[in-house]
Amino acid sequence: MDDWQLQLYKKSLKKKEKIDLLLKSLKNLQGKVCLEVGCARGTVSHFLRNAGGTWFHADTDKSNVAAAMSFVKEGVLQIPVNVLPFADSTFDVIVSLDYLEHVHDDRAAMNELFRVLKPGGQLLISTPTTGPAFVLNK
Repeated sequence: MDDWQLQLYKKSLKKKEKIDLLLKSLKNLQGKVCLEVGCARGTVSHFLRNAGGTWFHADTDKSNVAAAMSFVKEGVLQIPVNVLPFADSTFDVIVSLDYLEHVHDDRAAMNELFRVLKPGGQLLISTPTTGPAFVLNK
């Protein structure tokens, strides 16, 4: 039986589209060290791991970390807001989906992401779309 994260994925066109677009943007991950910041409950983490590379997954929320850990089994850690417990220039690839809206200081968060990204590395970020027509997404 599928984990609940995969059951949700299978029922969500939005999640499928997001993951498909993400995976098309990530090329040749073999041998690369990668970080996902804002891993939530591990659904995207699962697909990132299957795409290749060595992945670490991080989130600030304790319950998200527990759910992601039970799903992907390893490489998941809880982080304080705007602090990544890694050395400078550690990662070839960083993915951060729907994370920045949960921090109060976007600049500090971005500085941390750039600090741990290797020069010439790939950083993929998404944030929710907002605007007057998106009343529920403010």
